[in-house]
Amino acid sequence: MREGGDEKDGEEASARPHWYEYRTGFMGEVGSVLTRTLGGFAIGVLIAAIITIVTAMAVEDRSVSGVLASNGIPDSAIDAISEATDQLARMSLGVLLVLGFIAPGLVALGHCLRDIAVSRSVREAAANGAPRSSVPTPEQVAGIVQQKFHQLWWYLYFGLPVPALVLTILILTVSAEAPVLSLVSALFLIAVAFGYHRLHRSIEPQHQRRKLRIGEHWTADDEQAVWDRAGKSGAAEGQHSAARGAPRWTRDRRVTLGRRLTYAAIALGCFGGEAMYMLLMLLYPQANRYTRETGPRADYPPEVEHIIGVTLTVLIVVFVLVLVVAIIGILLEAAGRASERESLQAIIDDPTAARPPRVALVEYGFRQSARLAQGLAIISAIAIVFATATIILGAVESPDFSGAVATFASFRLPAVIVVIAGVVLFVIACLCNVVKSVRGRQLRNRITARWLTAPTRTKDFRGHEVPALKGPALSKTVRSR
Repeated sequence: MREGGDEKDGEEASARPHWYEYRTGFMGEVGSVLTRTLGGFAIGVLIAAIITIVTAMAVEDRSVSGVLASNGIPDSAIDAISEATDQLARMSLGVLLVLGFIAPGLVALGHCLRDIAVSRSVREAAANGAPRSSVPTPEQVAGIVQQKFHQLWWYLYFGLPVPALVLTILILTVSAEAPVLSLVSALFLIAVAFGYHRLHRSIEPQHQRRKLRIGEHWTADDEQAVWDRAGKSGAAEGQHSAARGAPRWTRDRRVTLGRRLTYAAIALGCFGGEAMYMLLMLLYPQANRYTRETGPRADYPPEVEHIIGVTLTVLIVVFVLVLVVAIIGILLEAAGRASERESLQAIIDDPTAARPPRVALVEYGFRQSARLAQGLAIISAIAIVFATATIILGAVESPDFSGAVATFASFRLPAVIVVIAGVVLFVIACLCNVVKSVRGRQLRNRITARWLTAPTRTKDFRGHEVPALKGPALSKTVRSR
């Protein structure tokens, strides 16, 4: 059943003005989850870029070579390691550039899908007689009232011209040698042109018409009443005491402990993975470990061999510890958050209960990315960047990467597995955000019906203030018509 005719999922109907989060359907959830998950992915890409730059600087400065030489490692092994590390760093920068082109486009597309779905759902709710006291949330209003899909237009104006020029040159120069590549490039440019025309001629005008209908249903007085109540609630923060015996909300210690354990496991896993990779490169600088052509293992002095053996044992223990700690942290935080949600439900049901602290109202009253999803997206980005660079180096011969195929061919199979694992982690991160978003909607609506809290974030990606996050905005669209 659509939003205007449902029973608010068993929630108490409130005659008092309040914000209400209307369902946005499959397309809206896809857009919202995509933008939130890609935020963590972008952090992972940034971390990968930092690792790549630091590694390239260390190789250029010969500082790593000096450390290896001081430990008795032969010059031939040092040269092989330095060359392979330099090639991987340079190829990783190329992968980062490609991701830097694709990721912003996906984010912009996600914002566009979300805003279209929100305006459609809220417009239908208004047509079905949604209560005027249930005003759409500021986040939904922000997507409804914008004049243009700014993220998508910025991407079309500043993100696509250079790739479009490159694709045009490819079509004109390599059409005979690579007809498939030319055909794909031409289809991509045609799809972009068609999308631009649809966005300008059809999608945005329809969005504007829905915005006007929504603004006619919820008047300026309706919106102002909600914002006035939110202002009074914020001013009275902590001034109301609960009746004796009334439930109070407190942060569950398991949430804090679980969060710290999870972050520690992520950091330890990234360090262990980097250390393991360097150790394998140190032991088998030219070996094809995953093919029949097995290269020789490098020989080192006995004291170095002892250090290598101890390091390998420690890394194995570290990986097992990472898995155990991460699972414990996730389970602890999940149990703690379930307890916090139950506590909030009990407080909402008790009319004598005091207002919970702002941190609880913000975390459970607004859409938030799942912390587990952020961690998985970060790991996914790091894995995809370096594994993709390894696959390219091991499969494509290039004069700028002389000898890379011979060095990295043995790592193609594990790199493919790592890329697949990275994609799976990203999908799991999206599913975590979907579950949190859909399952938490009822509690978010109950919280905003009882205690209104103004949004903490009031600026967009350009740093500009968003009017819908600071006050009434729907009614302005009607007056400006």
